[in-house]
Amino acid sequence: MDSLRVSELAKELGKTSKEVIEKFAEIDIHVKSHSNTVTPAQIRKLKEYLGVLPKKDPSAKPKAFVVKKSKTQSEEPQVEEKKITSKQSAPKIERIERVNKAPKIEKVEKHKYNKILILINNLSNKIIENSNMILDKDQASLLTGILIGNKENLSKDIVESFRNSNLSHLLAVSGAHVSYIILGITILLNKTKLHKKVSKVITIIFLIFFIILTGATSSVVRACIMAIYILIGTLIYRKPNILASISISLLIILIINPYKILDIGLQLSYGGTIGIILFNKLIEEKIKKHQKDQKDKEKEQSYFKNKIKQLTNKVLNSIKQMLIVSISANLIIFPVIAYHYNTFSATFFISNILAGPLLGVIIILGFITISISFISIKLSKILSFILSIFLKLLITITNFSSSLPLSKIYVKTPSIFFIVIYYLLLIAFVKRKIQIRKLFNKKVIAFIL
Repeated sequence: MDSLRVSELAKELGKTSKEVIEKFAEIDIHVKSHSNTVTPAQIRKLKEYLGVLPKKDPSAKPKAFVVKKSKTQSEEPQVEEKKITSKQSAPKIERIERVNKAPKIEKVEKHKYNKILILINNLSNKIIENSNMILDKDQASLLTGILIGNKENLSKDIVESFRNSNLSHLLAVSGAHVSYIILGITILLNKTKLHKKVSKVITIIFLIFFIILTGATSSVVRACIMAIYILIGTLIYRKPNILASISISLLIILIINPYKILDIGLQLSYGGTIGIILFNKLIEEKIKKHQKDQKDKEKEQSYFKNKIKQLTNKVLNSIKQMLIVSISANLIIFPVIAYHYNTFSATFFISNILAGPLLGVIIILGFITISISFISIKLSKILSFILSIFLKLLITITNFSSSLPLSKIYVKTPSIFFIVIYYLLLIAFVKRKIQIRKLFNKKVIAFIL
């Protein structure tokens, strides 16, 4: 029932507007003129007063309708009306269903599943289970995130602090993890005195296994395929071609799933790698110019002072190398982060210098501890005490880095035009400064992997 004017209501009731106004006055509803609008509640009250609508009985009980199933499909279902008393509950309404006979189903094959994938999945679950047994909840979730890329159990606070401190790449299994795995396998296989070619083949098989174990994310697939390509090259006595390895890894990923090109993880992984290739050599050469003058001064100093100076230089060189790699990668991925997240961290170099050295220790010690946990939980708990110290330190560093001023700067989403111009300027700058052939040395390849 909608609101009506008095004149419209009068026509509906077959009365004049004056009569309707008088009747409204009798039930204490004051209407001044025929053009006034009356509400549905007022109309109902008037109609009940005039006897047009039956009055509501407040003592009346609610009614329910019970649907009974018919005995045959041709008969229509019967509907009974029942009154519900205060002591009775409403009867259940039965559904009327008509099930057609399904066609005969034949079993084509049974027990068709990949036993290897099931085995790897069980291993992944066992790693998570053992981690929770030997470490606290936050530390266990962080360890499984670093080792196998499992982020399901990570708390929102830890994920947010890693993102704000520009350390999210530590939670994505990537080149650093693959490098330490290759190093560990090489050390173990060298002790078995196997032939180098056999050791490399075993390493390739393990890398394929590791891709499946970590869920085949873009970063780990890129790093593993690049490592496999280089290992195959050494088996057939070919020099490593870093551009070819990147291209092949990207081609394989896109053949399997072309939509991966839209994946943020893929964009950041390949962008960071290309940034290291393009800018690592350029920045390193500029730093070396300043170091030449310092070496000449060191020759004039005493032996003891030179030893201290050399040790200090080694530490500084390690910090410089981490800084160079971090800056090189961020030069390329900056527009990607700004486009997807609308944020930028101006303190990324601080967090990477502080957290970078811990990553290697956590990966190596983490894999050793988890491996021992499959043999003895008690023994692994002893090692987990040391591991927990490094994990706590990493969490402390991320919390500190994320709380620094300018650690999270909000930026406007860059336009596609700006991104294209930005990359064209970078390409022009690199092409002018250095030759592509000079970029590919052993150090750069090691950092990329």
